[in-house]
Amino acid sequence: MVTAPVGQSHDPCARHFVSAIYPILISLIIPDIGLDCKDFSRRAAGAGEKRLVRGAGSGYTEKRMRTALRMLGCLCGRGRKVGRNLPLPETDGGHEQGKSLQTMACRITDIYICVMLLVFPLFTGFQGYANLTASKYIFFTAACILWLAGLLFCFLRGLRVRFRRDPALGCLVVFLTVNVLSALLSPYGSAAFFGAARGGGLLTALLTLATVMGVCLFSGLRKSHAVCLGVSVTLCSVTGILQLLGGNPFGLFPGGLCYYDAYIRFNSEFLGTIGNADLHAAFLSLALPLLLGIYIERGGRWAWFLLPVGLGTLTLFVSGVAGGLLALLAAAAVALPWLLTDGMRARRILIAGAVLTLSLTIALAFGAEYDGTNLQLFFSLCGLPLGMLGLASGLMLCAVPAGRIKRFPAGLIRRLLIVTEILVLVLGLCIIYAAPPESGTLWELSRVLHGDIRDSFGSSRIRIWREVLALISERPLLGGGPDTLALRLDIVFSRYAEASGVTLTAFIDNAHNVYLGLLADTGWLGLLSYLAAMACSLFSRNRTGRAPLALALISCWIQDLFGLGLPITTPLMWILWGLFLSEKTIFAPGRDWDGRQSAFVRRAGT
Repeated sequence: MVTAPVGQSHDPCARHFVSAIYPILISLIIPDIGLDCKDFSRRAAGAGEKRLVRGAGSGYTEKRMRTALRMLGCLCGRGRKVGRNLPLPETDGGHEQGKSLQTMACRITDIYICVMLLVFPLFTGFQGYANLTASKYIFFTAACILWLAGLLFCFLRGLRVRFRRDPALGCLVVFLTVNVLSALLSPYGSAAFFGAARGGGLLTALLTLATVMGVCLFSGLRKSHAVCLGVSVTLCSVTGILQLLGGNPFGLFPGGLCYYDAYIRFNSEFLGTIGNADLHAAFLSLALPLLLGIYIERGGRWAWFLLPVGLGTLTLFVSGVAGGLLALLAAAAVALPWLLTDGMRARRILIAGAVLTLSLTIALAFGAEYDGTNLQLFFSLCGLPLGMLGLASGLMLCAVPAGRIKRFPAGLIRRLLIVTEILVLVLGLCIIYAAPPESGTLWELSRVLHGDIRDSFGSSRIRIWREVLALISERPLLGGGPDTLALRLDIVFSRYAEASGVTLTAFIDNAHNVYLGLLADTGWLGLLSYLAAMACSLFSRNRTGRAPLALALISCWIQDLFGLGLPITTPLMWILWGLFLSEKTIFAPGRDWDGRQSAFVRRAGT
């Protein structure tokens, strides 16, 4: 009598039973493989490709598969050879389907990003500035819902994604949860959902946070994104320059008004296709550092980014929005020691400095006089503008030999720059403290340094901030609800315009500080979770090589200290934040962006 070896069986019924049942058992242990395969004889295709997936991102390899098969073989009495003798389940069909769905989701996301970076800043609706906020809000809401519907279609077709553990994303989820709780517990009902003032309610919070999550999962900064942003900044700045020259492109000002009728016939200052001059500055403080950082890192074909940078800074200098100027100055102070690593970057930084100086020269030389009826424009290069023009020329001349430096002491220069910036900051504050100008923002800063803080400082922002801080104690944890501050504030400003003989009245519905607004609307829980997400984003080790995006976010967050935080500009910030957090964004210094050697921005796994 012949006895079968231990662990094996000559019973054909047992062999057929195991051959039929082991795919089912494997599918229970390894769900990502599934049972949608018909041919169990083929192995995973592709040279060097060992992952067996159905959908997106399974981590099971062929080695793990065979280990599981051997375990099942022993349990079913077939011995350790089952892992070598039995074929692997076929998964190519599911893999191809998941790959196509992943590609579809990525393409939909890229289209959404391009539309938001190119069309959204330029879209002004059909009534110009009269209804600009509502027009842009409707555009953003419609575009975001259509994009989310496309992603939902992909998920319903079987798309699977693997969420990674990221502290910043976790903090943003907490921030979203706090927004939901704040809206549910708000005493203002539906106003907390749709927003009581300018569309910043819970619906907007849900859409913006869905934006950062979706962009983080399905996209990374691409060439098309940067080009779209550069084009929109150029067109928006050209529109603003035409308005500064007295024109009214696209009929944005109603009733034959112009830019210089600000504070004469209407309450606020409007510029470009963004609307309010503060929002225009917020848009530029987000876009210009990104474009400038890309040029400094890449150079070459991206030199045309100096055009939108120059035009944008020109409109910002002429409008004189202090918050935007401070944000760009802070971004420049961070960028210098960060990006100055070799001679070629030193050349690009000097060229960029020359362009910015030239914009400042034109802004200083340009002037206008308007009495409510007649507009007179003048341009003079005498005095300070002439000196600034000489400085711009000197920077251009220094840029030529800078690129020829072969041994660049990057570490030493970085330390010298940091020390120099600190000394300049301290010296500047001392000069402002001891010998301030007679008026303007620097005079107000001097009075603040002396301890004299008046309600009228910062275009009456000090009074608004004090009123907002007084409301915090009413609902400290969860606030009054998203975008409900307008229902709690009771501040009215009025002034008489002699040129028009009209008394202008303004009702304040915004904190004019994004962080104070969050504190009032979502409480300490909302503000702290938001600040934690910012800190985790910037100080994570996985963010290396993304300097342009980091500079854009830093500049935007500094401008938020004085900004409005409306859905006119915040969706763009959330998109760039999502691109910054994405694993698919890889900067490769010293190589081309076109992908011939190594992609400047590359999708993970390609």
